[in-house]
Amino acid sequence: MKPIPIKLTATDELTGEQIHVEFGMKIPDFEGMPRALQKYLKGFSVEQIRLFWLLLKFNTIYGTDNLIRRRDIDLKMLLEKKLITFEQKVTHSKGDDQMLQTEMNELIEKALLKRENRFIVPMSEEAYFEFREMILLEFEDIEKKFETMIESALDEEIKNLSLGKKLKYYFKVKKKIPELTKELKAQSFQTLIQKAKELDNELVKQGFHEEAISLVKDFDHMRYQLLLQRVIRYFEELDGGDSFHKQEFEVHGELSNLQWIIENTASRNDAFDLICMDAEEAYLDFLDWFCREEYKRYKDKMNKAERRAFQLLFFRRKAFYGRIPAFEPLFLNFISDIDKDVLGKLVLHLVLKKDRFGGYDLKGDVLNKWAGYLSVYPTLVDRDIDYFELLFNRDKCMAVAAEVCTREELEILSYCLKDEKSNEQPISNEILATKYRYTLEEMNELIQGIFRKIKSQCSKEGSIVNEVV
Repeated sequence: MKPIPIKLTATDELTGEQIHVEFGMKIPDFEGMPRALQKYLKGFSVEQIRLFWLLLKFNTIYGTDNLIRRRDIDLKMLLEKKLITFEQKVTHSKGDDQMLQTEMNELIEKALLKRENRFIVPMSEEAYFEFREMILLEFEDIEKKFETMIESALDEEIKNLSLGKKLKYYFKVKKKIPELTKELKAQSFQTLIQKAKELDNELVKQGFHEEAISLVKDFDHMRYQLLLQRVIRYFEELDGGDSFHKQEFEVHGELSNLQWIIENTASRNDAFDLICMDAEEAYLDFLDWFCREEYKRYKDKMNKAERRAFQLLFFRRKAFYGRIPAFEPLFLNFISDIDKDVLGKLVLHLVLKKDRFGGYDLKGDVLNKWAGYLSVYPTLVDRDIDYFELLFNRDKCMAVAAEVCTREELEILSYCLKDEKSNEQPISNEILATKYRYTLEEMNELIQGIFRKIKSQCSKEGSIVNEVV
C-alpha cells in the first residue's frame, strides 16, 4: 500500500491566517483482490457462493447505470465562469444533528438516484425472492447456451481453415474471442430484458392489478368474475391457448385468486431494478470487505489522519447511500474540482475533525458547499448534460456559437474554452476584461450572456447541436 502525498492549504477568510495540511493517502492494493476473494467466500455455503457469483455476473452485464447517476462533470470551468453556483443552506446548529442527518440523507439520495420515487415492489418478500431466482436461473441458462453456441460455431469454422490459418487463429485471434463473447452476451441480455419490459408494460396497461386491489377492499362478485375472465383470456392469448390459469383459478378461493392477480400482474420493472441493486450490493459488500481487510493489514503503519482519510474514502458510508465514496463520480467531482482552499477546509473538518478554524465555521461552510453541490448535480447530469458536454468540446461549441454570437463574442469565447489539442488553458475573466477594455463585472456579464446564447441554441430542436454532438 503506497502512500500518495497530500499537501493542502486552508485560509481563514476573516483573519487571513493559513494552515497547511500534509499527510500520505494510502490506497488499497487492488491487484490482490482475486486472492482475497477466495478468503471472502470461505464462510459461504455452496448455495451462497452460487448466488454470489450469479449476482456478480449479473452486475457486470446490467449494473445500475439506469438507476444511479454516475456522470463525470468537470466543475472547474463552470464555477470559474460563474455558470453554476452552490447556494444550498443546511441546518447545522448545535443539538439538531438528527435533523441535519435527515436533510443530508435526502439530498444525497436525490443526487444519486435517477428515479424520484422509491422502489415499489407489489410482491411479498417470498414472491420477490422467487422472482429473483427465476431471473438469475434464466440468466445462467442463457449464458451457458451462449458459450456453447459460440464455441460450436467457432469449431465449425476452424475445421475449414488451412493449417497456417489455424495457427494464426490460435495464436492471435483466439485471444480476442473472450472479449467478443462478453460483448455479444451483454448485447443479447440487454435486448432480452428490453423485450421483457415491453411485455411487462403491456400487461400493466390491462389494469388487472389495480382492479384486484379494488376488489379486495370492496368485493363485488360480478366485477370479480369479469376480472377473472379478462385475466384468463389475456394469458391464454399470451400462452397460445393454454388454459393452465383457468384450471388454477377454479381450484382456489376468491381471495387466493385476487392475491395471485395482484402479485403476478403488477409491473416487474421495479422488481428487476431491485435485482440490479441487489447484484451491486453483493459487489459493494465484497469491495467494502476487501478495503477493510487492507485497512487491518496497514493501520498500524498509518497515523491518525491517514487512518481517518482511508475510512472516509474506502469504507461504505451511510451518508453516501451505503456506497463507497472513492468509486463515486458524484464525490470525486466535488473534491477534484472545487477550490483548493475549500478542499483544505474539507480535509480539516472530515479528516482532522475540526469544526472551527480561527473564527471560521468549518463545519457550516463545508456542509453548505457539499449540500449546494448535491442540489445542482442532478440538473447538470439530467437536464443540462448535452449543453455542458458541448462546452468541453471546443470545436463543437465554437460551431454552435457561430450561429448566434458576434465576432467579438466568438473571439472572447475562444479564450474561455480549453484547447485539448494544444492543452492551452482558458484565460481568466480578469485578463479578458483588461484586453477588451471592460470592467470585470461587464466581462462576467458578457461571458454569461454568450453561454446563455449557446444553451438556448443547444436546446432548440433541429439545431446544429444535433448534427455535431
